[in-house]
Amino acid sequence: MKWKSNFFSSNYRIFEDEEKIGYLKEKAFRNTAKAKLKEAGLKFQKKGFFKDETEIRDLETGDKRGQILYNGWGSKAQFMLNGQNYELKYTNIWNTKWTVYDESGEAIINYKSSTFSGNIETDKTDEALILAGLYIHNYYVQISLFMMVIIVVVISGNG
Repeated sequence: MKWKSNFFSSNYRIFEDEEKIGYLKEKAFRNTAKAKLKEAGLKFQKKGFFKDETEIRDLETGDKRGQILYNGWGSKAQFMLNGQNYELKYTNIWNTKWTVYDESGEAIINYKSSTFSGNIETDKTDEALILAGLYIHNYYVQISLFMMVIIVVVISGNG
């Protein structure tokens, strides 16, 4: 699978053999994102501005399917989905490669990104799990961009 996004966009398009099979769309300033991949549809709802937690809900029914707890350093996240526990960790210093691990520590999904696209490699068919890994990466990308803007504003204000 492959994904693509645009410059400064938190919207992703997911492809398999050049056919669009899903998306991740985040609504700016609403703390929500909607995602769909084949048959799986999820809604991600951030809980508060400074709270490092996101609820995962079924897109159609609204039923809670899990939650994400973020690491303050932006290098990993713990999440529960459909009663199973997982961990996402970045595997390189540039945060362009990340992996989802199951409860036993086995790597089950690998992601790689370049500037506006990336690959998803897995033998799993759990579309919701694939979407969660892409959402967590997007969350950390948005935090990084926000921090860069703050730094630029502070530096330019002191000049």
